[in-house]
Amino acid sequence: MVFRTERFHAPDPTSTGYDGIFVINADGTGEHPVNPQGAGLFPEWAPDGRIVFSSPRPDQTEGLFAVRPDGSRLQNLQIYAEHVGWNPTGTEILLDRNKIGGAQKWNWDIWRADAHFNNLVQLSDTPGDDSFGGWSPDGTTIVFSTKRNGHGEVWLMNRDGSQSAEGWLPDGRILIADNTTDSPAW
Repeated sequence: MVFRTERFHAPDPTSTGYDGIFVINADGTGEHPVNPQGAGLFPEWAPDGRIVFSSPRPDQTEGLFAVRPDGSRLQNLQIYAEHVGWNPTGTEILLDRNKIGGAQKWNWDIWRADAHFNNLVQLSDTPGDDSFGGWSPDGTTIVFSTKRNGHGEVWLMNRDGSQSAEGWLPDGRILIADNTTDSPAW
């Protein structure tokens, strides 16, 4: 398993929230860090077995990095993004990318790219944060979190960015997290 932990306190001059990225075996043994000195955010397993996460670069910009589960072969993927999510076939990814400027400090959008982080396509472009995109099991629909109406909502879109009115769980439900209340509820 890969996870982010606050037990590792990295330098965080921009208050981005960088923490340690650790790997642990399913039986609880072998826990070890895999992050660079700058720590990271949003670790995800790649289909090829690497771990991809966002981390600060030496020039203080942010980008995606990949590392093997043993912590070796850290690679700067040369792309700016935070959260990533692979489609069911491992051939495309969703990325969260931020456009800073204007009246808003943040304006996150959902982007799609091929599995090699090339051929970027912007899928959302509405004022307000769109982030944490995820694929439907058949790869045709994307679920994402948005604050474009001033509060957190979950929206769906087709893989090309057009509006979708379909869900994908067999019983018609989608699982979402509601962070607007103190007590979680189903």
